[in-house]
Amino acid sequence: MDDLTLQELFDSQSEFSPAHVGMLNAFNKLFMKYDHENNYRKFSDPYYKEMKEIADEYGVNYTEPKFRHGLKGVDISATLH
Repeated sequence: MDDLTLQELFDSQSEFSPAHVGMLNAFNKLFMKYDHENNYRKFSDPYYKEMKEIADEYGVNYTEPKFRHGLKGVDISATLH
């Protein structure tokens, strides 16, 4: 893979619209706010709630990860006493 040049990086960033920059800034604030929690080993419910707020603000679809694959069944094995 070729290295990205400084010019290519600059050119890609200069094409962002104000809405793109706004969304990226919202994500940066979210990442910084929750950076202290646990080094991103697991995201908290408030983190996902705020991510949903970003999606709503910018009119994009978002499904929280725990709901992406539907609800999981509960083990109903009989317990013998």
